[in-house]
Amino acid sequence: MTRLLCPRLILLAAGLCALTPAGCSGGKASAQGKVTFNGRTIKSGSLLFTGPDGNAIIATISEGRYAVYGVAAGTVKVGVSNPLPSTGVGGRGTGGRGPAGPAAQAPAPAPKDPDWFALPEKLNSPETSGFTVEMKSGANDIDLDFK
Repeated sequence: MTRLLCPRLILLAAGLCALTPAGCSGGKASAQGKVTFNGRTIKSGSLLFTGPDGNAIIATISEGRYAVYGVAAGTVKVGVSNPLPSTGVGGRGTGGRGPAGPAAQAPAPAPKDPDWFALPEKLNSPETSGFTVEMKSGANDIDLDFK
């Protein structure tokens, strides 16, 4: 039964691609580049790319750079997040080290990384960021400067 199921799924996927406006013929894209906000480097975090096929792919930001693979070519929506870096101090709760007390509920101390800065919350999602890029099939060099 498994042998029959796989070819049927492949045919179903091919049929759906043919019916999709963007189709599957646009090919896959990869991209790499710098990530900034108003020209200021975003040193770490993550990017979420949503291709014209609706599939989302996550890429990691490391030292202000990213690389992403397998995105559907075309107009791609992008979101970015850069959570507060680890402070080296426990977060909520006690991690199994005893009852939660006032210290466990204290606000987080300032981040250790002086280059970190908060981004507007609307940038977290590709649907709300308003940020798009054109990715051609194959490799792309695209610097992302969020506003």
